[in-house]
Amino acid sequence: MKKLSLKAWIIIIVVIALVVGLAVASIVAASLSDKNRVIFTLKSNDTYEVSDIKDTYRSGIFAKDKLVIPDTYKGKAVTSIGKLKMSKPCEVVLPDSITSISATAFYGSNITKINIPDKVTNIGKNAFNGCAYLKELVIPDGITDIYEGTFKACSSLEKLVLPDSVETIDLEAISLCDKLTQIDLPASLVSLGDSAFEGCAKLQALNIPQGVNSIGVNLCSGCVELEQVQLPDNMTNIPNYAFNNCAKLKAVELPATVETIGRYAFNGCTALGNVTLPDGVTAINEYAFANCKAITKVFLPKSVTEVAPTAYSNCSGLTEISADPENEVFRSENNCLVYDQKKTVGSGEDKQEITVKTLLLGCVNSTVPTDVTEIGTFAFSGSKLERIVVPSNITTLGALAFANCEQLVSVTLPSSLTSIETQVFFNSRALTTVIYTGTTQEWDTLKKNIKSLTSWKKDSGITTIKCTNGDITL
Repeated sequence: MKKLSLKAWIIIIVVIALVVGLAVASIVAASLSDKNRVIFTLKSNDTYEVSDIKDTYRSGIFAKDKLVIPDTYKGKAVTSIGKLKMSKPCEVVLPDSITSISATAFYGSNITKINIPDKVTNIGKNAFNGCAYLKELVIPDGITDIYEGTFKACSSLEKLVLPDSVETIDLEAISLCDKLTQIDLPASLVSLGDSAFEGCAKLQALNIPQGVNSIGVNLCSGCVELEQVQLPDNMTNIPNYAFNNCAKLKAVELPATVETIGRYAFNGCTALGNVTLPDGVTAINEYAFANCKAITKVFLPKSVTEVAPTAYSNCSGLTEISADPENEVFRSENNCLVYDQKKTVGSGEDKQEITVKTLLLGCVNSTVPTDVTEIGTFAFSGSKLERIVVPSNITTLGALAFANCEQLVSVTLPSSLTSIETQVFFNSRALTTVIYTGTTQEWDTLKKNIKSLTSWKKDSGITTIKCTNGDITL
C-alpha cells in the first residue's frame, strides 16, 4: 500500500477539523437558543409545559449561568413549569405567560435566582424544596396557599416576600431556612401549619396576624435566634413544641383566650422571663416551661385544673411559687405547689375515699408542708437547692424528684419513707452522703420498696447512707 504524503495527511487533518468544528458549531448554535435546552410537553388545554431540562445542558460545558424560558413553543403558549432541575448554579427567567409551577418543580435544583410572574396562581408542594443557592424570592398577588415544603431547606434564602392574598402556610412550608432573619406575614393569613418555620435558625421576630385561627405544632421549634413573638388575640391553645428551644426568646404575652399550653411549648427557652398565665388557662402540659432557667416566679390562676409534673422541670432560677386561693385543685404553701388528689381505695365495705397530698413543684426557697405525704416526680428538678430536710410526714419520693440539683450537698430522709422511685437524685453529683433518720435495719426494710436498688441514685455522687446506728456504704 502506497504511503500518504505529508501534504495528504495535512489535508485529511484539516478536513477532520472542519467536520468536528462544524458539528461543535451546530451544537453551540443550538445551545444559544434556550428553547432547545428544555423539554416541552403539550397539555390538554393546548398549551405547553416545561417538563425538564435536557441532560446535555443540565451541567458541564454546555450549561449556562442563565436559562431564559420562552413564552411560546411551536406557536403555542408556555403556561406551566413541570420540572426543572439544574446541577450547575443557574438563574432562571420565566416568561409572563406562566400561570402554574408544579409540585417539586425545582426540588433540589441549584437555581440562584428566579422571577415568579404575576399570572402565577399556584405553586405546588415542595416546588422549591432544597434550593440551597436561592437567596431572594417575591411571591405575586393571587397566591393563596403556600403548600407543604414549598420553600423548605432553602438554606441561603434571606428574603421572602409574601403577598396580601396568602391565607395558609402549610406543613414545613418555610422550615429549615437557615439565613432567613425576618418574614412579614400578611393580614390575610388564617392558618399556620405544623413546623411552618421550624429550624429557621436566624429568624429574629414573628408577628402572627390577628386573623390566624389555627397554628400547628412545632411552629418555631429550633428558631434559636427568635427574640420576639406576637400572638393573635383569639388563640385558645399554644400548640405542642410551638417555641421549643427558642433560646433567645425573652418575653411572651399570652392572649386572654388561651386555655391550654401544649407539651414542650416553651421548653428550652432559656432567656424567657416570667410568663403571666391568663385567668382562663386550664391545663399546663408536659415540659411546657421546662428548662426555662430565667423564670423566677410561677403563679397559677384559679382556672388551672391540670399541671403536668414536668411542666416547670429544671427551671433553675425559680424562687417563688404561688396559686390563687380560689383554685380548687392546687394550693401553694411555703413556696411549694401542692396537689390534693382525691382517690378511691379498697372495695366493697372497705371502699373509702382518701386525699393524697403531693408536693408537685418546689424551689430553692421551699419548705415542705407538714401535711404533704409525697414529693412528686420532678418536684425539685434543676433547683439551686443546697440542703433539704425531708420531714417525717413524707412516705414517697417520686422519680427524679431531686434530679439535676447541681448544688445539692445535704439531704436528710425520714424513717417514715415507704417508697423511693427511680433516679430520684439523677445527676446531682455534689451529693455524696444521705442522712437517714432510721436504723440500718429500717433502711434494709425500705430497700424492698425501692424501685431499683441502683437507679434511685443513678449518676449522683451518693456513696454513703448515714443511719442512726451506723453507716451503709453503697
